Amino acid sequence: MADEIGDIKGVGSTTVDKLTRMGLEDIQELAKADPSLASEYPDVSMSEDRLEGIIEDAAANAIVIQSGDEVVDQYENITTRPSGISELDEKVGGFEARSLIAIGGSTGSGKTQLAFQALGEAVLDSGGKPAVYIETEPDRYRGGRIQQMFDKDVQSKVHKVSVGGEEALDMQYRSYKAVEEQFNDVSLVVVDSFTARFRLATKFDGRESLGKRNQEFSRHLQALEQMARSLDCPVLLICQVYANPTQYGSGDVIYGSSLMMHMVNYVMKMRSSGNAMTNITVQNHPEMSDFELSAQINDGGVDSARDV
Repeated sequence: MADEIGDIKGVGSTTVDKLTRMGLEDIQELAKADPSLASEYPDVSMSEDRLEGIIEDAAANAIVIQSGDEVVDQYENITTRPSGISELDEKVGGFEARSLIAIGGSTGSGKTQLAFQALGEAVLDSGGKPAVYIETEPDRYRGGRIQQMFDKDVQSKVHKVSVGGEEALDMQYRSYKAVEEQFNDVSLVVVDSFTARFRLATKFDGRESLGKRNQEFSRHLQALEQMARSLDCPVLLICQVYANPTQYGSGDVIYGSSLMMHMVNYVMKMRSSGNAMTNITVQNHPEMSDFELSAQINDGGVDSARDV
């Protein structure tokens, strides 16, 4: 396996220089490139067929084959950020860097409050690295809520990206790349709500548009996966739910759940259970069976949690 573009068989220093002039400086970037890029740089003198062949070679070299011991070492040394719920962190080890975690629940279940707490905890845990809140619904983020749980110094490290208008879904997609380009190091990213703009988009009305919606879902999730890898941070996706009386348990299903389950690392479903308590069910975690916690969530954050 080649580590550098110049290590690819048949790619000499002249070709490396041409690729660099096209902005392709490492194997991962090259493996994802579009051969049509060659036509945008006529002065480089590289045909699309030639670039396509190099891209295919780069993609083969970008595939990483690990031994079992290397896999264990990788996950033992992975960066994690606390959720703010110690009982949850004891079980899952915190939110892992480069992971996507879907948090679903009905209005008032505490999703956003948990997200705010996780943002503040990430800033503290990382020694002050910035956290990012991508807001897709108006006025969800108010700095005072984080300041109430932590302090002004922590609140000042949480950056907001606002998404709205007629092209909100496209703007939401572009926001992922904007965050990736703006920051070199981020402690946590929250998208609240990840699903709201999908539900509001009229182009996805009707079952006949399900395929197009899933394609757009996949495009967003792949971009978020890339952002999580690039910034080496966890990404929390706050998701809306809809009622399904035939569904086991609470009867609430995350919007886009069938596709989401295949692309996120795991799912946290939140449901108000009365007496100011919220049930948090963790599903599809890669290292453990599903489990449930009961937590008390208020304006000051999570007061307590226990196994159910």
